[in-house]
Amino acid sequence: MLQYIPGLCGHAALVAKGHSGTGIPPLKPIFRPREPSTAEIRAWFAKRRTDLECASAAEGVVPGQQVDAGRPQSVEGTPLLTRLEALLVSFAMHTPVMGHFASLRFPGAREHRLAQAMYGRSAAASSALGHVIGIGDRHGGNMALDVNRNEVVHIDFGVCFEQGQLLHMPEWVPFRLTREIVSAMGVSGTEGMFRSSMEMSMSCLRGRRSLVLSLLQTYLADPLARWQSVVEKLAHKMGGDSPILREVDDAGSAGSSVARGKGGRAVEPQETATVGSSGLVRHNETVRQTVEGAIDRVRQKLAGEEIVPGMQLSVRDQVDALVKQAQDPRRLCTMFEGWQMWA
Repeated sequence: MLQYIPGLCGHAALVAKGHSGTGIPPLKPIFRPREPSTAEIRAWFAKRRTDLECASAAEGVVPGQQVDAGRPQSVEGTPLLTRLEALLVSFAMHTPVMGHFASLRFPGAREHRLAQAMYGRSAAASSALGHVIGIGDRHGGNMALDVNRNEVVHIDFGVCFEQGQLLHMPEWVPFRLTREIVSAMGVSGTEGMFRSSMEMSMSCLRGRRSLVLSLLQTYLADPLARWQSVVEKLAHKMGGDSPILREVDDAGSAGSSVARGKGGRAVEPQETATVGSSGLVRHNETVRQTVEGAIDRVRQKLAGEEIVPGMQLSVRDQVDALVKQAQDPRRLCTMFEGWQMWA
């Protein structure tokens, strides 16, 4: 899709392939030619996890030790500790290079300074809004860059309202703030334009919470088919078998010539319709509760209460906590390798 948008390129593509339209070469092969490629690191990370898991089992390492209470202690049976170790090693295998992009694309002192400021402001604003709405799947391809303005542009919003936490390998970070992103912000990193702009963006969103919530009410009430898939994921995550979903599935047999009830007995069409209606009512109620839960979660974020439930944080403290969460290796290491959390 990006090829049809002039000047737009994913962060991952800039690092590995460059941008032919502006003559920007692949950044990593130019500035770090001796380091493994991102594809090689991804393959190594996956294999390393498997090797470490086997070694840990042989040595009797307790899965999830040295991990804060309340965080996932294993992912697909792999102890969190082994993923954390693999991630820290992968950090040493990849040196961030996005900081060189602005120097190549905007060589003048003034334009270079303005380009870095644009990157920090756009990354901060999109991170604040993305956190409030719960946008996920922020890998290096979905977080793109306008190479003519050095402005962060996000695409693909199919995973939102924290649905990333329902993925096969859940996302536990509020937004993407990996080392490559920080590198592109310049020497000040997250403590310069990014932090001040994010505090301003979050303050603006919190100050207009009633407007944001009213817009979301309209949006969330519309795509019921989408929320049905969320309900199914929730049911699977909580045990893989939902009486509500079973009853709704049974309701689909109402149109058949002969439906079966308990014990395999034949059920009259009128009785089948009654059972089906009950299941659909319960299912719609579950969908409604899921939608309301998503709105309540947004309301929490706009009040600064999502970090510590029941405690309202100031904008500054909220932003500080979110930045720490986004860079926390213990959260990053639980995610899918394709997200490229080391880059």
